[in-house]
Amino acid sequence: MLQGVRAVAGAVAMATAIAAATSGASGATTPPAKQVAALVGTWTCVTQTSNHRTYREKDVYAMFGPWVRDVGTYPAAYGQPAGTLVGYVGYDAKHRRWISTSVDTGSGYALYYSTSPSLDGSRWSDGYPRGSGGAVFRLHGTTQYTLDASGTSHGKAFTSHQVCTRS
Repeated sequence: MLQGVRAVAGAVAMATAIAAATSGASGATTPPAKQVAALVGTWTCVTQTSNHRTYREKDVYAMFGPWVRDVGTYPAAYGQPAGTLVGYVGYDAKHRRWISTSVDTGSGYALYYSTSPSLDGSRWSDGYPRGSGGAVFRLHGTTQYTLDASGTSHGKAFTSHQVCTRS
C-alpha cells in the first residue's frame, strides 16, 4: 500500500505544488512555463494516511526545458526501505492539460492529469494506472499547500492528507 500512496502523493504533489508556488496564479492567465518555473526550490512534505501512518518526504524541483523535474527522497518507514522518486510536471498545450508523472525506487509509478486552467482547487485524475486514484489540492499562501488524495492500492481503498511547506 505504501507504494500506491507514494505514487499518488508523489505524482500529484509535483503537479499541485505548482499552484502553491505561483501564489494563486491561474493557468488561464499565467503561461504554463512561468507557473512551472515558480516551483523551483525545496519542499518538505508530511503525509497522513487513512491507516494512521505518517510519511515524510523532501522534494527538490529544478527546470528541465519547459518542464520541472522533481527528485524526492523519503526515509525508511513501517518496514519499507528509504527511497527516491523522480518525476516531471509540464503542460500539454495540444490537449490543454497539466501532466504529472513519477516513478520511485519502491516500484511505484503513476501518471496524473488535470484539465483545470486554475490549479488552486483543481481535481487531478489518474491516467495510469487507471482506477488507482486522484487528488484535490488547496493553496494556503505562497509557501504551503495541502493535497487530499484517495484511491486503491493492492485492492484496498486509501485516503491521504499531505501538507507541503517550502523549505
